[in-house]
Amino acid sequence: LRPSDSNGLSDPYVKLRLGQQTRESKVVYKSLWPIWDEEFEFTGLRDELLSQPLELNVLDHDTYSLDDHIGTASIELSGLEAGRSLDVTVPLHITTAGEAQRAGRVVLRLSWAVVRGGECALGDTVLRASQRADDLLIADAD
Repeated sequence: LRPSDSNGLSDPYVKLRLGQQTRESKVVYKSLWPIWDEEFEFTGLRDELLSQPLELNVLDHDTYSLDDHIGTASIELSGLEAGRSLDVTVPLHITTAGEAQRAGRVVLRLSWAVVRGGECALGDTVLRASQRADDLLIADAD
């Protein structure tokens, strides 16, 4: 991830949104390569969940001011199959002065399963963020 604080680091966390549902990761302090290792679940009707993109907003936590925006990403879920997990690496982007710039990467494991009746649960685990391709180490959360 790109640094946001004066010490050359960031205190990143992720806001995830799927439709009207939102989840938020913990803050990883003083890191450009955070490992959140958290699971988030979104429940609802399969067709509704998988027809919408999973939106990620990575922010830098600031105690005494507004949190800084690090980058965003959007993941299409329509190709996700039941009972199978999919590891995804998505680039983060930020728009500065009207120009989109790369702001790092986030790696996730996505999966969904039927939980009851016609509802399903989409689960994902944020694994690791990276600034450059050669920094990217995918760690299994299981």
